[in-house]
Amino acid sequence: MQPNNFSSGPVLIPGCIVSESLLINVEQYETRVAVMADGQLQALYLEREASKNITGNIYVGRVVRILPGIQAAFVDYGKERHGFLHVNEVKGAGEIQNILREGQLLLVQVTKDQISDKGARLTMHLSIASRYLVLLFASTHIRVSQKISELAERDRLTNMICKFRENVGLTNSVGFIARTNAMAVDETDIEQDVNYLGQLWLSLNTDVLASRPPGLFYKEQALFIKIVRDLARAETQSINIDDVMAHDLLLNYLKFQLPEYASKLVLEDPSKAAFDTYEIEKEISAVMVPNVKLKSGGSIVIEQTEAMVTIDVNTGVFVGNRNLEQTVYRTNIEAAHEIPRQLRLRNLGGIIVIDFIDMDQSEHRLHVLGELQKATEKDPQRTRISGFSEFGLVEMTRKRDRESLARQLGEDCRACDGMAVLKSTQTVCYEIFRELKNRAYTERSGIASAGEMSRLRQKYELRLHPELADRLNGYESKYFSNLLSSLGVQVECKVEPEFDGLYFELIRV
Repeated sequence: MQPNNFSSGPVLIPGCIVSESLLINVEQYETRVAVMADGQLQALYLEREASKNITGNIYVGRVVRILPGIQAAFVDYGKERHGFLHVNEVKGAGEIQNILREGQLLLVQVTKDQISDKGARLTMHLSIASRYLVLLFASTHIRVSQKISELAERDRLTNMICKFRENVGLTNSVGFIARTNAMAVDETDIEQDVNYLGQLWLSLNTDVLASRPPGLFYKEQALFIKIVRDLARAETQSINIDDVMAHDLLLNYLKFQLPEYASKLVLEDPSKAAFDTYEIEKEISAVMVPNVKLKSGGSIVIEQTEAMVTIDVNTGVFVGNRNLEQTVYRTNIEAAHEIPRQLRLRNLGGIIVIDFIDMDQSEHRLHVLGELQKATEKDPQRTRISGFSEFGLVEMTRKRDRESLARQLGEDCRACDGMAVLKSTQTVCYEIFRELKNRAYTERSGIASAGEMSRLRQKYELRLHPELADRLNGYESKYFSNLLSSLGVQVECKVEPEFDGLYFELIRV
């Protein structure tokens, strides 16, 4: 079977956002990657230096406690909170107390980052992903993503991987999974990934456990490289990044791994604030608000609780131009399109219950369900949808491996005993940094163009709540000082006790 039979023309890969552009904002304190499609923000990936995502990292761990009652163990892997290792994630058969012992050293990989007060989920079934394949450390099986359903394509991928694995002499050493991204790709791309992962495995396949303390063994690639690796497509028009060092790192990766995308990489002027240009900052702030307006005037209300996510659909001010059933139907259709986007954007998961507006006609209910299913097919995370229940509710599940975006950006409201999530002082401090940076660049450009060079030394007064001032001059002082130095500006902080904790004013003086 010739690879060209599968690669003529664009191919819609299931479970993948078709990104028109990727916008990457890299700062000392955080990295943000925005995925744009259809003129809208489809997903946002956020990583802060103070709380980096460790999913995919491999650690040397030490078993500190075995719990036969729940067939699990707690593992010290060098972090403050011990990781959780279930017997299903342990190499070997039998009960966990017969496989592991306290004090034992082992290699573990993080499959789910720490969320709230729950420790990270660990596995001993180690794997490393490339763009098209996943290498399995403790298996020799060849498997294909379940989302690739065509039998001929599954056979093609399996045969190619077997051939290339044999060529590098790893037939009896490792296994591979063909990712959904591998559908219809050329033979040379698969061969390149097998060679890359094979070399990486050989470099890691040493006796690492001998007298090693718990700690990091293998670190996943930088967030922006992982997102480009997984989401860049033929339809992607540009990959925009605003940091020189990160640009060079990504360019080197693209030249080696994905040369066809190297020409699409654009180094942005950091003074242009691309996130503001695309109104991404506004959408990021909106994830802290439960209400989402629909184009017709209707709305959806999204509430996240400890156990589940509930979504209520309302007609709002939309009254339609025919009858009530038609108005309800159109609002539900709009909601079915918007809900999966909001779930991706907000990174909500677990059990999700959707309360669509009641519809009398069964064909309308089926159509709404079909549109919801179609919209979720773009989601890289695994989702499952049930039909309408007898109470008119739709239940679905969505897998996630990190905190929701609101939880990353916010903290529990103390005034209402945690009933709401508000922006954290850390998030507001970073908003101050961005505001200061944008103002400094914009005003400096205006001063220079007017020829008033004597005013280039800029000075600002920052008015803010005491808690914000404490955070700015405490945890964030290093980033604040570095920013002032790089911008060449002076900022005098003025504490305003009467200010709301999330409010600040930046005034040129």
